[in-house]
This record gives sequence, C-alpha cells and structure tokens, in this order.
Amino acid sequence: MTYRTSIFPDSRPDDFHTKAWATCCFVRSDDKFLFLRKTRTWPGLWTCPGSKVDKNETPVTGAIRELYEETGIVASVEQCTEMAHLYIRSQWGEYELYCFEITSDEVPPVRLNSEHDQFQWLRGYLESSAIPLSMRF
Repeated sequence: MTYRTSIFPDSRPDDFHTKAWATCCFVRSDDKFLFLRKTRTWPGLWTCPGSKVDKNETPVTGAIRELYEETGIVASVEQCTEMAHLYIRSQWGEYELYCFEITSDEVPPVRLNSEHDQFQWLRGYLESSAIPLSMRF
C-alpha cells in the first residue's frame, strides 16, 4: 500500500491528533547548511540534526539537545530562530515538526554520534539536491 504524507504548514487541521512532537535544526555557517548521513534508520540518507521532543522539553530545548547529541555543537535558546511549525500526517501517525535555524559566524567543529557517519556543509538547495535526503526525524 502506498501512503501519501501530507504536510500542513502553520495551521492544525480540525481532524489532526498529535502523536508526537519533533524538531529539526538547520545549522548555517558561511552561507552553508550542515547535513548528516544516517546510519540506523534509513541508512545512507541525509538529514539535518533533530528528532523527537522528550517529555518536559520545549521544541527549542529539544532541538538544542538533539543538536548537541548528534554533532557536539553547543547552542543557546537565543541563537535559535523558529523557521516553521508543520503538522505532518504520514504512515507513522500524526506529529508536529518544529524547524529552527541556528546561525554561527564561524564553522563549528562537528563530532558525530553513532546515529551518523558523515557530515557535509552544503550551499542551499542546489548542492543538497545531489544527495538522498530523509524527511523523517
């Protein structure tokens, strides 16, 4: 069976029942964005840092925690700008995705955890379209 993922930006559909909250963090430095290659779930696909928001976390503190766990990059709430709040309906259920951007004046060092085996700094859509991207967090 083919399942279609639906994305609703900024507005919750009336029949939407949130199962989980997730975050993604676009780290930008020198007009490039950080992408990580997954090793476990969807190995070989590329994504930005992020995952589910834990209990007792806000979306922004969840994004900061995930960024640190996956890359070793330290960020503060003040550095995070919310880019989007999406309502996503997929075969895995309905969840809300909060997308943040963190801008760094200098390219931060990256220390990957076991969830990823490579990283790349890419300039926008044209460079990122050359790698297989994952839209699942």
